[in-house]
Amino acid sequence: MAVKKMIGRVGCVLSTVTLVACGGGGDSGGVASSPPTISSQPQNQSVLSDATATFAVAATGSGLSYQWKKNGVAVAGATAATYTTPAASYLDSGAQYGVVVSNADGSVTSSVAQLSLSLSADQQAFENLSLTPSGGSVLPRWNLNFSGAQTNGTNYAYSETATPIISPLTNGPQTNAQGLPQNMAVSLPLGSAGPVRVLKGGAV
Repeated sequence: MAVKKMIGRVGCVLSTVTLVACGGGGDSGGVASSPPTISSQPQNQSVLSDATATFAVAATGSGLSYQWKKNGVAVAGATAATYTTPAASYLDSGAQYGVVVSNADGSVTSSVAQLSLSLSADQQAFENLSLTPSGGSVLPRWNLNFSGAQTNGTNYAYSETATPIISPLTNGPQTNAQGLPQNMAVSLPLGSAGPVRVLKGGAV
């Protein structure tokens, strides 16, 4: 600190003026940065095929915005703290979902959560029966009279086999290794082919 005295006359009055100079820093007037923080991460979800899954995140901070991503790619319109997927198909098996939370001070990326498809009781029974190494399925088909003679063109008895090699739940439509029908009554013609079996909504 420097002190300097100045003495002079103002009219007929003697006056003394003291000047004081001080140094030091001052307040910059800035506002502390407050980027968002995530307090609750998205959790893994498991659903039946054709069902939806909901992922959620909890974050703190002001003026928050959200952008969900599927396998690292932004999902159009998914800009809330929760995101509900469309109906899940085999194409969504193992998909990973995360979210970027942002505000004016910065952004933070959540951990990823995985979507898995669940086997219903019907699907589990189908796969236990049909998939290798279980050996595939044998499907008998017949239309026989309980008594009396059988009629060609009306009655039949045969079997067919099928062996899918991978789960249709997570791998989608596939062509079965379909065996040739084996006639169980050589005097009767084979019947028409049966319906295609599919897995949908937890049922065969």
